[in-house]
Amino acid sequence: MIDPKSAAKLIRQHFEELTTEQFVENLHHACPEVFEEQKQRRESQYKAKPESDKSRNPSTGSSKK
Repeated sequence: MIDPKSAAKLIRQHFEELTTEQFVENLHHACPEVFEEQKQRRESQYKAKPESDKSRNPSTGSSKK
């Protein structure tokens, strides 16, 4: 049986050494459906915007000329 204190130490050590980029990469490999759902949500939000919003520059809020 695994000692809970040893397990906690190993888990803590793992996440202390793990970078954000490594975590996201691991998550992408383990749960690709999470990223697919996010992509679908972004695409549906973009499609739902009125045409006048699509032509605006998101950084300035002004129309393209």
